[in-house]
Amino acid sequence: MKREIAKAFQGIPAVQDSAMTLFRALPTNQIESLGPFVFVDFYETKGTKGIGDSPHPHAGIEVISYLLQGESVHKDSLGNTDTLTDGDAQFIKAGQGIIHKETPRRSRKGLQLWTSLPPKQKFEEAEYYSYKANTIPTFKLDENEIKVIAGEFYHKGILPTARPTVLVHIHFENSNRLFCQSMEIGNWAFM
Repeated sequence: MKREIAKAFQGIPAVQDSAMTLFRALPTNQIESLGPFVFVDFYETKGTKGIGDSPHPHAGIEVISYLLQGESVHKDSLGNTDTLTDGDAQFIKAGQGIIHKETPRRSRKGLQLWTSLPPKQKFEEAEYYSYKANTIPTFKLDENEIKVIAGEFYHKGILPTARPTVLVHIHFENSNRLFCQSMEIGNWAFM
């Protein structure tokens, strides 16, 4: 099946300080919402401060975190402890609620995609999954390396998202592009 890009959204700086830069593609002043997407963020931290480093709650959403570079220790109210490094992904289905924190061990660069859960799943038990870089489906297409983190893009990703969300990392010859797509509405966000 051939798909075409309907729209591209450029991330705008949401946080810029000495410890962290966060670019937000959704929401922005140009577009407040897009289907089930809550946030589409690219972040880069310097040192061991920044996004998610103190305990904080989530409820009614699912969060995909993809760590391009860095290292962080995840701990949550479900009893999970996990270390994420370069190329790892994690998935939180917050459901009726989860508290977690991410303790950086070194500078990080990554992407977070937050989507609203369907109404019937908002009160289900919370779940946490992590996937090491070597378990994420990877293939070549026209000499470009493609990692399918969630959804389906020639190959099926491994994250169990509630919505038909696609998150793919493509390493082009001269640059990196991260993009996600909600298949049910057919719009894209690029960073």
